[in-house]
Amino acid sequence: MAQLDGDLGLVFPDGNSQQFPATPVRQTVLSGPVDSAGLSAFGGSTGGLTVAATGTIWFHASNGLSGRVAKMINPSWTIPSANGVYQLFADAGTNQVGTAVTGALNLLTNYQMGGAYSTSPGQATFNIQEMVMKVGNGTTADQAYRVPVGEVTVSGGVVTSIVWYTLMRRIYVENASVPANGTPVVLTHNAGIPPQFLTWMFGARCVTADSNLGTAVGDFIPITVTDNGVSAASAQYHARLASVINGYYNSIAPAKKTDGTRGGFVSGANYKLGVLVGSNW
Repeated sequence: MAQLDGDLGLVFPDGNSQQFPATPVRQTVLSGPVDSAGLSAFGGSTGGLTVAATGTIWFHASNGLSGRVAKMINPSWTIPSANGVYQLFADAGTNQVGTAVTGALNLLTNYQMGGAYSTSPGQATFNIQEMVMKVGNGTTADQAYRVPVGEVTVSGGVVTSIVWYTLMRRIYVENASVPANGTPVVLTHNAGIPPQFLTWMFGARCVTADSNLGTAVGDFIPITVTDNGVSAASAQYHARLASVINGYYNSIAPAKKTDGTRGGFVSGANYKLGVLVGSNW
């Protein structure tokens, strides 16, 4: 039987060590301060060109089946003054468990299942099937133990907004209530990667007992996506940082909790509309 060794790898009975990451997911920020909703809350202020986070932030940088775990304590990033969106990243050191170096570039990481790595200067490419990150230098693409941590927007020569990416690419966020038909709702998840590489579940959580469906407080009704132009349950438009839901909720007829027959589902304050975002890599 394999057991964990001191380098966050696995030691097999024959004495050989294989560096498998002892982390729940790879290539992500693993831990750090969060707010009451569970979204990353690393701090930082706008109005200047230095973004300083607060607290200890751990992340895992993947290298196939192995990787590096590193930490940052009260890290900071220096942002260029040119207007645009800059991705904040951290590079793990050479030690298996070590500190990190921070940086900011106005190039978002390109995630893909496989294929060629970009050689454009500064462009980071992450191949999901290989679990390898490489960064272009203008001629070649070299492997980097780099993890995107968040992004900022610069306007008028100063930082005007800061977004920290969700820990472990997972979060559940919800709206105050299920809106009226056709009313768009924006739910911020801040996963920071293209939506096709995430898993999604939309649904409604009961916050006030509903006698029509027989649901009690805490019950959850998954919302299956249909879009036939007549009885669309929910039309979803996913982005890297938020999901826009524009649904026709009154057309949903989930099974009643009491007898299994179909019942009408209406918008209103009995439920909160939510989205669960995650990934398993």
